[in-house]
Amino acid sequence: MNTSKPTSKAKSKVNPTPQVKEKTEEEILNDKYVEQLDDIHKVAYLIAKDHLGSSFDLIKSIGFNEWNKK
Repeated sequence: MNTSKPTSKAKSKVNPTPQVKEKTEEEILNDKYVEQLDDIHKVAYLIAKDHLGSSFDLIKSIGFNEWNKK
């Protein structure tokens, strides 16, 4: 009879330190714009982003351009 404890054959994976990607100026502006949206406009933004996918470009939107002029 084997009384030893079962050993796990799964090897633990050591994740290397993730590299921190610095945000571009465009990404920072996108974040600032989205943060200042009210709830209704934030929902509209999320729907547009979801439905249009890669075709959606916040930088080209009228709302972003008007906000960015200020």
